[in-house]
Amino acid sequence: MVASRKTSPVGHHATYWLSPLLAVFSIIGLSGCEIIGDIFQAGVWVGVLLVLGVFALIVWIVSKTKN
Repeated sequence: MVASRKTSPVGHHATYWLSPLLAVFSIIGLSGCEIIGDIFQAGVWVGVLLVLGVFALIVWIVSKTKN
């Protein structure tokens, strides 16, 4: 009696390409998240600068009207 070898229903060729494909998609996905994080971080700094600019403008206008 010969023992039968179980094969994957997917086949050898699909599993051969699955690992590199999964690695490429995870690298692309992680770099995408990093880019989004950088955009939001830049957005926070732009918001802080705008608030400081508006505050400085209000202080300047108030100081000009007092004189």
